[in-house]
Amino acid sequence: MVLMIVVGIMAVIMIAGIIYSFHHFGGETPKQKKKRQMEAAKRLIPQKKLENKVIEIKTVYISGMDTEEDKKLVTGHIDRLIGAACAASIPEKKAEVWLDRPLMDSEIIVAVGLAGYKVTEIDSREPLSGECEISGGYNGNNAQDRRYGQLSVRGKSKKSS
Repeated sequence: MVLMIVVGIMAVIMIAGIIYSFHHFGGETPKQKKKRQMEAAKRLIPQKKLENKVIEIKTVYISGMDTEEDKKLVTGHIDRLIGAACAASIPEKKAEVWLDRPLMDSEIIVAVGLAGYKVTEIDSREPLSGECEISGGYNGNNAQDRRYGQLSVRGKSKKSS
């Protein structure tokens, strides 16, 4: 009788340990992963509106972006690229760049370099369902659209129609 109770308690402890270790070491189901990605995407939504549907999202890891001023500087330079909208996260030292047209990684690296920072890594992914609808359209009505709307990284101004 006592032996069965001890074996039962040991079994419960082992099962709890296995479940805890699964979560502790990062195991997640595909559904949990998609939910986590959607929550992260909601956090980093660019304020600049794009002309077309988002076709690609690039995650840019930036060294030296520590303050709110750094964040504004980086997002401002990336937002000047035609077809790109940027949202940055200071704690994660990354920026998500939403693209409505193809853009080479080197153009993003140059824009971040002009801001005075260094890109350590760039990851690309297709937008999840629901992220494309957030992008809206370029309307030129708010100050950010007029300021960053249609400038290239080389500094040549192009007026939007």
